[in-house]
Amino acid sequence: MCSKRGDVLSAIRQYDFALLQGIVMGQYHYAVLLYLCASAASGLIHPAKSGSGSRTLNAPNEPSSHNNSNEFNVIDHDSHLLGSSTVDEFVQFMKSSAKSCNLQSVRHDDSGIKVSEDVRHYALTRGFEIYEKMLSDKVQMNEATLTSVARMAMALGNGDMAFHVVKKMKEDGINPKLRSYGPSLSVFCNN
Repeated sequence: MCSKRGDVLSAIRQYDFALLQGIVMGQYHYAVLLYLCASAASGLIHPAKSGSGSRTLNAPNEPSSHNNSNEFNVIDHDSHLLGSSTVDEFVQFMKSSAKSCNLQSVRHDDSGIKVSEDVRHYALTRGFEIYEKMLSDKVQMNEATLTSVARMAMALGNGDMAFHVVKKMKEDGINPKLRSYGPSLSVFCNN
């Protein structure tokens, strides 16, 4: 749901909630999270980019009126759902959380969702934390997850790190795609 709307902040909140609940996340979940973090770190998110082009977005056009002081908070720890034990309760909580998400830090236009510098920095920081969590949990990497890490390195302006990620793909027996080389080439061409 967050990927369809390009909502990186809600995706990170859901990730944090899942960790608190002990919910095991798979490679796909991490790939989506890293993709959203890398997109936000670059400053522009294209919602519903992957999959069928026939999808429609039901994202709000106007910013939420919620107070943005809690914009980056993980979860409301007083929520009665923190003790929930069923997946259905978790899904319902995430749906209600998504409806009330704070969108004051993003701006929609025809080319995508432009995010603020604060969101860019936050997404970059959390993206690398999520990548480290994948490594520590020994979650199998794939080309998409590592390309997202390379894109985050590009957002830092670190072409060496972006290229190292591509080399890691080859070392791990993952065939890089053309898009995998894009971040490192972009940094080197722009310097």
